[in-house]
Amino acid sequence: MPATPPPTHSTGRTRAPRRAARLRCYRHITIAREHAPTYDTAARPGTYAAAATAATEASHTRTLALAVAGRSAGSTGPAHGAAGRDAAAGTDGPVGSGATDGLDAANGPIAGNDSDGAADVASGVLRDAIAEAALAMRKVSALVADERVVSGQLEGLLELLQAVDRGQQATVALTDRVVQSGLAERSTALPLEGLLAMSSRLPHTERRALVRTAEQLRAMPRLAAAWQAGLVSHAQVRVILAEARRVPTNRRHELDASFADHTRLARLGPDELLDAIAERVTALTPAETQRRELRRIERRFLAL
Repeated sequence: MPATPPPTHSTGRTRAPRRAARLRCYRHITIAREHAPTYDTAARPGTYAAAATAATEASHTRTLALAVAGRSAGSTGPAHGAAGRDAAAGTDGPVGSGATDGLDAANGPIAGNDSDGAADVASGVLRDAIAEAALAMRKVSALVADERVVSGQLEGLLELLQAVDRGQQATVALTDRVVQSGLAERSTALPLEGLLAMSSRLPHTERRALVRTAEQLRAMPRLAAAWQAGLVSHAQVRVILAEARRVPTNRRHELDASFADHTRLARLGPDELLDAIAERVTALTPAETQRRELRRIERRFLAL
């Protein structure tokens, strides 16, 4: 039999409190599973809306269980999140895995006071919610693989587009948080773009676009708030930010003010909004607009 590994010293504590916390968390998750709604995809093929609703309700129940477990354990949040993810996957992951220990060592001692414990619990709940979202998307993908035309597919398509856009918004917001805190550098000694090159399927242009979008939205908080509220889409945000790069940095707050009126944004169609932003950018950059118009006239003259 392999020798029992010695207790980790990355946090200055033994693993026994973590194991006890994980067992308490498992019990809470088991209770949540017993009361969480379920659905049978074989019995009701193509019911995308029902599947998404059931997965969301189950996720909320499990998140509450994780929060209760975090408060009752008075211990580490990452251990709770790992337990929740292991339970969702149907496995019992090792206590104090290498990835968790590395993050603990990089971010400092775990749960030294109430604020540290609350932050760790929040981190675990976030990871568990992301795991739930990934599981729900896999289930949707399996349902879509059925080539039959069934009821609910049209509504499911519209709802799926909204869900994917919410995921893009959360991805950009989390990217900004990681970049601002320097978490990638502290945890892996790599910049975020380098880490994404090694750990994701994003090509260079998309990695750069993700980080640049997060940086630009930091300077345009009203646009970021409108996106979070679902009033603009990811596709619109990319077009708007491309237009915003034409505006001098010291005047971009004037363009950002265009997104303060949420009622007006809700009335505008997707193309009407982009047209309105293009007009606003033209008004904010008269010299650049004049140069572009002269170049257009010159090209037409040379073509003749």
